[in-house]
Amino acid sequence: MVNTEERLGDTEDRTARLERSVAFLLHQGAKLAAKCEDLESRSRRNNVRIHGIPEGSEKNDTIGFISGFIRSSLQIPAEVDIRIERAHRSLLAKPKENTAPPRAIIVCFLDYRVKEQVIK
Repeated sequence: MVNTEERLGDTEDRTARLERSVAFLLHQGAKLAAKCEDLESRSRRNNVRIHGIPEGSEKNDTIGFISGFIRSSLQIPAEVDIRIERAHRSLLAKPKENTAPPRAIIVCFLDYRVKEQVIK
């Protein structure tokens, strides 16, 4: 029969190893969460929100509509290539009432310099 003190010692050793493993995994989880937040923040850097454009005015070509809107509204020179990666309405539910404000359009530019020029 195994000695009670040996069993108790083995259990304490196992508990200590498990506590170290949990601490390590918690640290790794915190690092991964911080890295994920950083990546999400970086991916949003080239985004611009445009408010006040009536719902449905972009029809089925949001990128084309926004490119034309930016060129006409901001007098961007023709030689500047407005490269838009994607453009879409914000993910809120479409307003049911005509009196509700329209959802914002989120535009992701491929080039940071063009985004800065549009903001200016």
